Amino acid sequence: MTLLLVICEIILTIAVILFAAELFTNAIECVGRRFKLSQGIVGSVLAAVGTALPETLVAIMAIVLGATGRVSGGHAIGTGAILGAPFMLATLAFLMTGLAFYGSRALGKRSAPFSVDMNVAGKDLTYFFFAYLLAAGLGLVKHYSPIPDYAMRYADWTFAVLLIIIYLVYVRLLANTGEAMTHWKISPLHFQPRAKENPLRRFMFLQLLAALALMFVGSQFFVKEVQQLADMFGWPPLILALLLVPFATELPEKFNSVLWVSRERDTLAMGNISGAMVLQATFPVSVGLLFTDWRFSLMSFESVSAGLALLSALILIIGWRRTGRLHPALLLTGGALYLAYILFVFLVPHPPHG
Repeated sequence: MTLLLVICEIILTIAVILFAAELFTNAIECVGRRFKLSQGIVGSVLAAVGTALPETLVAIMAIVLGATGRVSGGHAIGTGAILGAPFMLATLAFLMTGLAFYGSRALGKRSAPFSVDMNVAGKDLTYFFFAYLLAAGLGLVKHYSPIPDYAMRYADWTFAVLLIIIYLVYVRLLANTGEAMTHWKISPLHFQPRAKENPLRRFMFLQLLAALALMFVGSQFFVKEVQQLADMFGWPPLILALLLVPFATELPEKFNSVLWVSRERDTLAMGNISGAMVLQATFPVSVGLLFTDWRFSLMSFESVSAGLALLSALILIIGWRRTGRLHPALLLTGGALYLAYILFVFLVPHPPHG
């Protein structure tokens, strides 16, 4: 298979994911208004879960395909996808959201200041920070600890269950956070464009299912294309999984947030990213704990990506605690952290993985 064909297929899968993201965002807004849901549930839970599914499915598919021998380096791709997702969200997604605000204001598409309900985003960032700190910390402990592997399996199961409980508690606390979406003006449902105010429920859920199905298909093809690209250039699958896989599979969150910021729906935009970060730090990590080795050294690709994601979240938390609001300029620091990781990957010598 030629390089050009592989690149074209990767671009096609990205286009499918982006199209699915637009379908999903539109349907989620209609669901939120129809059922009088809060911004917290819509942005940080429903939208975050839906748009986080591609990268979660990529990780699971990679692990399964690797275990069955259908894709070489499947575990590396799976681990990279699990760890790369929070990193991309905390760096590039934050950067694109901040740029979307300043860009839409410069173009005259919005005049309102950046306004995020920190009762929503603040919970997201806090839960993400502590959950991901636990997950990353366990990976380091497993690498350096002399405790036998069979004993560490108990820790894997304990932390996997604990992370799932943390996410369920988070969802419960977020249930009534943020204003309701009943008064919002939103675009007509794509699957029923003539029903401007009250689309039928079956069309809303049909559109949601169609979007999720497209994400699933796109993610499965994307794993195989990434492996082919890695084989062509002789690159470690882990590097592509940390940088390329999350970049493409996180496009729904990035794209959704840019759309919402341009429409002055900043809480939904931020919640879509920060809520996905909480999900990525819990459920996919639990999969990694149970079905991969999940151990890495202090200066490994995995540890540094996790550390930079935690640092990015910490910068926003500190800024919020000091000022009582989320300043959009802080989101731009995500770009600097992403650049720092790229330099780390290509300029700093690394010990062998594991």
